Amino acid sequence: MIKTERLSIRFIAEDDWNALKDIWVDFSQSPYAQYDAPHTIDDI
Repeated sequence: MIKTERLSIRFIAEDDWNALKDIWVDFSQSPYAQYDAPHTIDDI
């Protein structure tokens, strides 16, 4: 883990999936999403 006064960076854990999925669903609603590669939001 990398930690500073204002930021912590850590490896992604298996239970982070739902939070990442929420971010990707929100991202896909953006008008700019058409210019980026789609993110898979299917539960595996």
